[in-house]
Amino acid sequence: MKSIIGNISTPMKTLASVLVVSTMLGGCAAPTAKVDAVDKQERSKHQADHGASEGHRAAFIDEYDTNSDEQVTHTEFNQSRAAKLKAMDANDNGLVDETEYLDAFAAELEKKISTERKDQVLQTEIRFQSIDKNADGKMTWEEYWASGERTFTHFAKSADGVVTLDAKDKEWDAAPNADQNETIDAEKPKSLADISRPSAIKMPSSHSLEGFIDINDLNGDKQVTADEFRQIRRGIFDETDTGKDGWVNPEEYTLEFTNRLDRQAKQVRTGQMKQAKVRYTVLNTNKDAGISLEEFNVSGERIFSGWDLNDDDKVSLADPLPQVKAYSQLTATNNQKTVKAK
Repeated sequence: MKSIIGNISTPMKTLASVLVVSTMLGGCAAPTAKVDAVDKQERSKHQADHGASEGHRAAFIDEYDTNSDEQVTHTEFNQSRAAKLKAMDANDNGLVDETEYLDAFAAELEKKISTERKDQVLQTEIRFQSIDKNADGKMTWEEYWASGERTFTHFAKSADGVVTLDAKDKEWDAAPNADQNETIDAEKPKSLADISRPSAIKMPSSHSLEGFIDINDLNGDKQVTADEFRQIRRGIFDETDTGKDGWVNPEEYTLEFTNRLDRQAKQVRTGQMKQAKVRYTVLNTNKDAGISLEEFNVSGERIFSGWDLNDDDKVSLADPLPQVKAYSQLTATNNQKTVKAK
């Protein structure tokens, strides 16, 4: 700077210095904006990697909304996290060791699984009544197949068609356009009660196109023919008919489902506990006797900022949902710019 302004009068030196410094600072303004954008996309991606649906956000609000106003402020979140860690600290020494962490996680997971299991068994009983059209307490093959055929026809658009992933392009599966969404939202704002939470048991379901194909695709060609579906349906019916009398009673129907439900729950417990053990190691950053509140809060900040994408210091249904795609597009664009610059 001295070489630039050494021969200029004092007032002009001052002005020149200001201009040089301003130019230097001005050059940082655009990169700072880019850093902010990338930071938000990084936060979005981090949360998306751990679940980014409306249901995941609703579950987050359920967990930390202490005053039941359908939102979680930053202060509310921090207080809830502190209380959660304290509840895990069984020996009250200010640190949560691995056993305490895993025991608390297992208890919470079992509570979720138990609640969902009761709900799913109840739905199974209701489903039996829906299939048993003549209400005689006996589900015949004809009744069972009629129920399945309706599902198949819905996805294939005909009883003799083929269910494929490109069925998403068909009119019945098309999402409403933006104008329709805006009209519906204006008439009836969405609340937490309208949103389904993620399943704790993660039972495979044929309610979605992808789920239907995953469950019923015998030969792995990513599609389901009518014959293929009938074959699977018949096998399930025969296996459920433990009395081998040609019909299924409510007890047999419920037993078949609960056996599958419990097998799936067992797998979930095993997988979730393995993840919890890894998570404990990550949280205990200094690898001492346990997780401190400070360490717990570092993880908490990532979680909260991953949901609070409009940066209003609270998480509510007004926040945009995290988007992996947006992050990927931004990264690709930046990479292209870097390559061109080189």
